This record gives sequence, C-alpha cells and structure tokens, in this order.
Amino acid sequence: PSSSSSASSSSSSSTTPPEHVHFAALDGMWDRTVTCSSAGKTFSITGWQVGWLVGPRDFVARVHSLLPLVQFCAPSPMQHALSQVLQEADDPYKGHDSYYSWLREMYASKRTMLLSGMEEAGLKPTEGTGGFFVMADARRLLPLVPQSYLDAAEADERPVDFALCRWLGEKHNIITIPGSPFFGQPDDGELEPPCLIRLAFCKSDEVLERANEQFRQLGHELRDYENKLIVMEKGEERGEGKHLHEDHPHAEPALASSK
Repeated sequence: PSSSSSASSSSSSSTTPPEHVHFAALDGMWDRTVTCSSAGKTFSITGWQVGWLVGPRDFVARVHSLLPLVQFCAPSPMQHALSQVLQEADDPYKGHDSYYSWLREMYASKRTMLLSGMEEAGLKPTEGTGGFFVMADARRLLPLVPQSYLDAAEADERPVDFALCRWLGEKHNIITIPGSPFFGQPDDGELEPPCLIRLAFCKSDEVLERANEQFRQLGHELRDYENKLIVMEKGEERGEGKHLHEDHPHAEPALASSK
C-alpha cells in the first residue's frame, strides 16, 4: 500500500482518487529500484520514525550492511509493531474494505470541510490529488493586510505572502505556511509572483470547524472591504473622494487595515 493515499481531486466530492503507481511496478524497473516508505503519515505515528525498504535482495542486503554504521536506529518493539500493523491494515476496518480505504475517505471528508471555509474567505485552493496539504491563491486577501505587516516583510526581504501569513496568524488565529519558498521568483520583473499559502487538514473536525469560523469572519471582512471599494470607485467616477491605491501597493490605505 502507498503512504501517499490521497483525497479526492474534486473539492466538492469524495470520489476515489487516481490509483498510485509504484515506480518499481513499471516495466524493467523492479531490478533497478529500492522503494523507501514511512509509517509516520499513514498511521499517524511520526514520532516512531519507522519505515521500510522494498527491493531486490542484493540491494536490500547492501542497506543492511550499512545500518550498523548509522547513528539512528528505530527501537525493535516499534519495528515489530509496524510489521503487525502492515498485515492488519489490509483487513476490513470501520465498515471499509481496508484501513487504507477508510483513511482516504476520512481525509477526503476533512479536506472538503477545510476547502469550504477557505473558499468562503476568498481563497482559491488548488485541486490536490495526494497528501493532506492544500495550496491556495491568497492574492485577494492582500488588500486587507495592514501596511505595517507589508513593511516588516519588505525590511526582511520577504515576499508579501510572509506578511499575509503573519497577519492571518496574529489577527485571525489561522496558521499558514507561505508558498514562496517552494518556488523561484521571476528575475525579469515582467511576471508578478503568485501569493500562495499552504494549509493542512490532518486535524480533528473540531479544529477544522474553528478554522472555518475564522474563515467566515475573514470572508465578511473581505466582502465589507470590497463593497466599500465599489462605493469609493463610483465616487471617483463622479469626481468625489481621493484616488485609490495612492500609497498602499494593494489597496486604499484607509481600508487596508480595517477589520
């Protein structure tokens, strides 16, 4: 079984995701491949730091010869426990054909729960097909970020997604990971870098519901800002009020820090 069992590629359903294809299962690859896997994510035992290798006997034998020279070694009781778990995981579990089938459906449900809150807050999540992380385009939220957060990020030579993530954590109790460290920035300045953030849904339903409450509050804040922006733009068309975007790179200053 693969430890990369995934949630549905559709945010609105929990259909079965594409089957994972092991590299060693491809034609001619078994004799050239050592498959490494870990029990940490699949069985929620990351602290055990136990995994396994599967491959041709001579390859695995070479790994065995190296193990005595490695400082870290998983305790034997945990290794024996994992060998038992791997056998039992293929048996029916909680009304499903196997533990892995239950795991997929459980994570699909949690992902659907989190995505609903993210979309309500104005985020545009990607349609991931594996793992329990979600990347989302958060550029729509940038006008809400106070200038002080943007200035602090610029002083540290950080992209704006760092400012956004810090603001979400401090003001909305939503902890996210900025996406910019995962990819390079355009050198020519012609392309505007994306503002992506990463969230995890491997949480209890209670935690996800609290996150969605914060997302709903954030969504109200965003819609209030955008409605005010529309009113101001109509005023500008009539020659009233100050021009938008005079000082703030993403929004009108008086509204950038409104909450």
